[in-house]
Amino acid sequence: MVDGIREEAASRGPLIMDGSQRKTVLMSIGLILATFWAARHMLHGRFGFYEDDYTLVVRAMAGDWREVQSFLSDTLGRFGGQGRPLQHSSVFLLSYLTGRLGGLAPAYWLAFSIVGLNCVLFYFLLRRLHDGNFALVGGIAYALFSADTTQAFLYHAFGLQQSLTFLLLACLAYLSGHRLLAYLLSLGSLLSYESAYLVFLGAPLLEDLGDKAWRRRLAIHAAVVLAILGLMVGLRALTTEGRVIGLTPQEILRVPLVHTLEGPPVALGSYLLRPVQALIGMDREVAVVSLASFVAFWLALNFLAPLPSADSGSRGRLVRLTIAGGLMLALAYPLTFTVRTYAISGRDTRVHLAAIVGASMVFASAWRLFLNRPMDRRLLRASIGGLSGLFALLIGFGVVVQKDYARAWELQKEFWSSLISQVPDLQEGNVVLVDPSGLSDTRYLDANTWNLPLVLQYVVAFPDRWARMPEVHRLLPDWRQRSLTNPLEIKAVDYAWRYVVVPWDRVVLLETMEGEVAGRASKVQIGGATYLIDPLDQGYSAPFRPGFLFSELIEQSP
Repeated sequence: MVDGIREEAASRGPLIMDGSQRKTVLMSIGLILATFWAARHMLHGRFGFYEDDYTLVVRAMAGDWREVQSFLSDTLGRFGGQGRPLQHSSVFLLSYLTGRLGGLAPAYWLAFSIVGLNCVLFYFLLRRLHDGNFALVGGIAYALFSADTTQAFLYHAFGLQQSLTFLLLACLAYLSGHRLLAYLLSLGSLLSYESAYLVFLGAPLLEDLGDKAWRRRLAIHAAVVLAILGLMVGLRALTTEGRVIGLTPQEILRVPLVHTLEGPPVALGSYLLRPVQALIGMDREVAVVSLASFVAFWLALNFLAPLPSADSGSRGRLVRLTIAGGLMLALAYPLTFTVRTYAISGRDTRVHLAAIVGASMVFASAWRLFLNRPMDRRLLRASIGGLSGLFALLIGFGVVVQKDYARAWELQKEFWSSLISQVPDLQEGNVVLVDPSGLSDTRYLDANTWNLPLVLQYVVAFPDRWARMPEVHRLLPDWRQRSLTNPLEIKAVDYAWRYVVVPWDRVVLLETMEGEVAGRASKVQIGGATYLIDPLDQGYSAPFRPGFLFSELIEQSP
């Protein structure tokens, strides 16, 4: 009887294990982390900074401790950071620390560690709910969740992923009976990235519902969670956080409902869509990694997750976990007001960030329900092969995305190297307008788009005495049709749909070709009128010196 109790406790929790079980757990964690590394970070030595990284990550890396102290004090003291003070504070502090350690390389290793920790926490959460087979498959499904393609993005790893860390810790604390601690941890999730917070509403459904008081527990839990949310929304409104006060009553009611209906099919469907995309994007590198992954999964799953026998007693628990996972998946979307839920590429896929918990749990539950039926042993073995193939292609898709990350960084280096060579005469107040007709982009991450005005200040350092520093703006493809002009100035719309007003004697217009800056225009025709632009001053070189990113972005001639 004692052995039976020990075996049941070991199968449903990480705390009571013998030596053999601890070894299996450690090997399972190793497999999950290796899976995540292969799918998201294998090529991170070729990654760089992207999009929102230039708002806080680069700024903090280039800053000093006094700036960090001022930023943290202001953000935490005034409930800043778009109502997400923990997110912005975490991004700034972690970026500063990695900047002191060497910049990009330690930053990506820290990003891997943060998301890897979440993979491990999710594995332990599943071990609390069912057996080792269930936890391992669910942990791998978590590591390979591909509806969100931004896990390696530094800003997201440093700021958004903490919302999942707090959420998973809150669920573990709740299941351990530490309810007050669980609610405090869930608040950390809300203050990091709000879309993960409501997922915590499903925590009571992870427990056995055998007693009659479960409805009362669920009602109390929902009341506490929603009360905390209401307080934080009120605090956001008091601090005039635009994403709250800018919403109409119709949007507040309609968007959560629509997103809750749209999001889950996209999140679950990614487990089938991404392998197809891996096959479409298959090249030698993707093929080799996928084949090696298939062999590794086949061996590891047979060794670490032996196929269980059909057990009618566990079927009810698995059905309950499927329902709980489905609810937690749906709850990942009501607070996603600003991003479209059908996004499957680019940084907008962050809309699916919180769906990873529910989707992975549904995946693991569906897998075990499939196994939990009488069938021929050969069919069971074939199912391992099918699962291994699916996981291998999901890793292959991860390599496709990683190659886009690497290519986006190369495009940035090519762009900025060619741009700097064309504007040695930049002066105070110059505005560089870039015709985008010859620029290249990647599918899963933007290279040189809306953030160009933020980058130049880190590439070169201009004299402090200048009142208006030079800026770079990428224009819309049809910018000539959208621009307003007169003999004194141009009012052009840039990639971020902002009007940039520049006197003609301050304009630098760059033409592009094959992803690089090809030359500098001396005149431009708009609306039938021709405007002359000052030519390059061959005898003048602006007094700027290399900035924080100069060595990273500017390719030096041998």
